[in-house]
This record gives sequence, structure tokens and C-alpha cells, in this order.
Amino acid sequence: MKRIVTIFLLLILMAGCEIGEKECAHEYETNITNATCTAKGKEEQICKKCGDIISHDIEKIAHSFGEYKVVLSATCTSDGYEEAKCLNCDETLSKVIKANGHSYKETIISSTCTEKGYTLVECEVCDFEEKKNYTETLKHQFGDWTTIIEVGETTDGLEKRKCDNCPFEEERIVSALNYIDLDVLKVELIEGIYIVETFEEFQLIYDANILNDIVYFEVEYHDDNINTVLSNLVKNSSINKDVDVNLSYSNNIYKFTVNYGSGPINKPQMNTNYIQLDSLNKTVYESKRESDFDNFKINNSLMSYSVETSEQLFYCLERRVLPICKSGSQAEVIYNLAKDVLKNIIDDSMNDFDKIKAIHDWIVMNITYDNDLLNLTINNVEDLNSYRGFYLEGVFIDKRAVCEGISKAFCILANIEGIPCVQVEGYQTLNPFGVGHAWNKVYLDGHWYVIDATSDGVILNDQYEVLVYTYFLISNQQMKNKYTEEDHEDIICEDSYDSFENMEYSFKEMTRAFEIESFDEFVVVLDYFEHAELENFSVQFELDFDYGESIVDELQNAYSSLEIYKSSEYLKNGDLITLLKK
Repeated sequence: MKRIVTIFLLLILMAGCEIGEKECAHEYETNITNATCTAKGKEEQICKKCGDIISHDIEKIAHSFGEYKVVLSATCTSDGYEEAKCLNCDETLSKVIKANGHSYKETIISSTCTEKGYTLVECEVCDFEEKKNYTETLKHQFGDWTTIIEVGETTDGLEKRKCDNCPFEEERIVSALNYIDLDVLKVELIEGIYIVETFEEFQLIYDANILNDIVYFEVEYHDDNINTVLSNLVKNSSINKDVDVNLSYSNNIYKFTVNYGSGPINKPQMNTNYIQLDSLNKTVYESKRESDFDNFKINNSLMSYSVETSEQLFYCLERRVLPICKSGSQAEVIYNLAKDVLKNIIDDSMNDFDKIKAIHDWIVMNITYDNDLLNLTINNVEDLNSYRGFYLEGVFIDKRAVCEGISKAFCILANIEGIPCVQVEGYQTLNPFGVGHAWNKVYLDGHWYVIDATSDGVILNDQYEVLVYTYFLISNQQMKNKYTEEDHEDIICEDSYDSFENMEYSFKEMTRAFEIESFDEFVVVLDYFEHAELENFSVQFELDFDYGESIVDELQNAYSSLEIYKSSEYLKNGDLITLLKK
């Protein structure tokens, strides 16, 4: 039975549409997707009636590449490449273009006086260059020095010489007075490592950096005895600064780290003041300079130097070098104040003696000796170097200073006016281990003289200050009776100057000198003193005649001849007599 059913179903399937629907009379449409270089195409026939599909693949076509074109050119050192593109698709082929390599040419560069010679290798195609085969510098070959500016008695000269091998010219200042050198100011400061061969070169580098407050610098020097080197640098330094130097050494390099402290700040001090007695000896200031006057002799200096601090200002002016003050700096403030003083006390018709005396008198009459600071020094108080009395600030701003500040002020005022002057430091001859002292040596009429404005402000009874000329233009030997110098020993002050012979006063229509050569002149100067219309004043003169065994008796005799019967208060130092009225 099952077999009969199976045969029956098979017959039905074979009959097809004869049992169901009738067979489709197909009507095909053809769609073609073209083949590309990267994908096969396809041809399809689709019956519009029944959707029957008949399809077959169309094989891919082959790439058709064009010519290679350069995309990145090769250089001397790097490869390039070129590409060929298929004309039918985006497919590309590429290949490397090998680097060309340099095309060298060589040029010989000869040595000069300052630059080494070498062979210059250059590529003719690119900017590659190389230097090799160096040769040593020729070094300058100088001719003789030629005078450009003649040296004068107190004005520097200038000489120049030319290298025979190149256009370089060298100048040097010929100091009118070879009392001080300028080498430190000629050092060029750098940020790298200084390379020196001698200790003298090392000293200049050290001094230049300390002068300019450089906190850190390095020096290559082949001597590993670090403690001795530092000790000698400090001992021989021309820069008088109390600095804290930390030093390390490795691989021949000295590394300096320097602490300069607070510098001159206005430390609080007591207000001890003295009554300044007026003086019949003092220079009467009658300024004939305009307020904008700036034609000072220092402007003629052949050398200048940039400064910011008052200590740098002092260092330059002591060496008669024109200071170029940084705008707004303390150096500018002090320099302008110093020039203001000179505008008011100096007349350009004055000779150098008159100018020196005017500076001396202004300092004694206007600057109070800071005895409080002296006591702090004696007691060795810490941080003393921050007190302005040791600096120019004490004189020109506070009007209170000790010998250090006073001698610095005298020095710069004289040098601004073109009068050579240095500061001298030393000690009490009879007490070498006591408090030190500072004074000046000044050049006048072809000779050097000692001058100590600090000691010429005599303090009486801790109450009065008196202007005297005991230490005004004296000799080394006279100064050594009280103080002994520790520097500038090579500046010899052989004699004293005839100061009182050159100091004059007018009285009863006559002009006379304060050098008293007879009893009659003694009477006249006492008469002048007694008729002076001043309060609290003094006069000093030099007795240059035989006044017997007692100046008291001679004074009484002179007053008796004037019919004045009194006893006068006076100070006596050798032949120098100072009368006081207070």
C-alpha cells in the first residue's frame, strides 16, 4: 500500500504545472556590473514575470599602470621615492630612489691673529659643511706704541699700536701718576668658565667678580691647594669688601659661591651730636657754578665703567675712571649728591690747593663724627659692615660717618675735580692692635701729601667739634707719629705743604696769611679774632717766630698791647695754635 502511494506522488511531481499552475514563459532583462582591477564583475538575467535569476561572474581585468613619477626627490643624505598609478583604479606602485651622497669641495681657511685656520669641507649640493685640520692662530705682531694723547702731570695719556698682520689696534692708558692700576676694570665678565694660567690672572678674575657682586663664578686653574689659593686671593685683593666665600674644587675647576651680606643699610644709631664751632679759617662758599653744571674734570677720563653700588662708585673714582651709573641705582644717588656738593663749594677760578681746602672744610664742618659707631666697632658688634657710617651713604645722606666713610668721601670729591687722591688704611702707631684708621693721600703741585679730615675735626669735652689743620697736607713722617699706613706705602709724602702761608684773611683793609712770622702779626691775628662778629668759633694759625718759652706769656703780651686783659682758651699742637670762643 505504501509503495502505491509513493509512486503516485512521484508521478504528480513529474507532471509539474500540469497539476498546479502552468509553466512561466520567461522574459529576461540583463544587468551587467563591470569587472575592475580589484573586483570581479557580474552579468545577471532576471525574469520580469517570475523573478527567476540566471547569473555568471565576469573575471577581473588587469591593472594598467602609467609611468613612474617622482614624489619625493632623493637628497645627499636621505632616500626619495617615485610612484606609478593605475589608469583604471587608485592602486599605486612605488620604488625607492637612493640617496645621492655629498658632492664635496674643500677650501683652505688660513689662520689669523685671533682665529685658528682649518680646512672647510662643503657639499656643492646641500648646506652640509665640516671643519677639520685646524692650524694654530698666528697671534698679533705689534709695532711700536704711538702717542695719541700726551700724558700730563695729572692727566692720563693714550697710546696706540697696530698689528702688522691684521687691522686690529690696541690702546693703553698711560697713567699720569702710576699710583694705582686699572687692570681689574679691564676684565670682561663672562657666564662660562674663566681659564687662567697664572695666579696674577686668577687674582684679576676674582677681584672683578667680587667688585661686581657676582654670586657664582668658576675658574679653571691648575693648583689643587685650595686653602692657600683662597687665602692669597683674599689677602691680595684690591677690593675692600667683607664677603663670605664658599669654595669647592674638582677637575681643576674652582667654583666660588659668594655671600655679600646686607651692604650699607641704615642701622639705628644713637643721636649724639656735637656743637660745630664756626671757623675763621674755613673756605667761604660762594658758588659760581650753575645748578645744571656738569663739566667736572672726571668727565675727561679716558676710561669708563658701569656701576650700581656706592662701593663700585668709590672704586672707579679712586682710579680716576668715569663711572657710568645705572639709572635709579644707589651709585647714581651718591654721585649726584657728591657733584651737588662740589657745585656749591668749588669755584673754577680756584687753584688745586683752594679746592682741596674747600673739600676738607666742608667735610669737617658738615659731617658729624659717628662716635656711637666707633664704640660699636671697639666692642666688635656683629654685622658692623651694614652700618652706613663706613660708606659714602653715611657722609652724603646721613651726614654721620666714621673715618672709613669720611676718607672715601674726600677721595671721590677730589677725583671728580681732577685732583688725584687715594684712601689709605692703617693702624695707631702706638697701638697696632687697636681700632684701625683711614685717611687720604692727595696730589698737589707735583707732590703727594697726607690729609686726614677725620682727625681735623677735633672733639672737645665730648660736646664741641673744632675745625683744625693739624693733619692737612702733611708728610708721611708727621702722620706716622699717630698712624702707620698699611697700603699705598709706595706713595711717598716727603714734606708738608705750606698750608698756613696759603691761607689768608682780610682785616682792616689788608690781606694777611695765617702763618705768623712776627709778634706784630701775632697781635693783628688776635685783634682779628677778638673783633669777629661770630658766636662759638675758632681760628688756627701757625707761629713761625721765636715766641719764647711760654705761649701763655706771649698771648698775654699780645693782648696787653691791644689793651685787652683776659685769658683765652686755646689748643696747641707744636707751632699750631687754635683759639676758641664758645
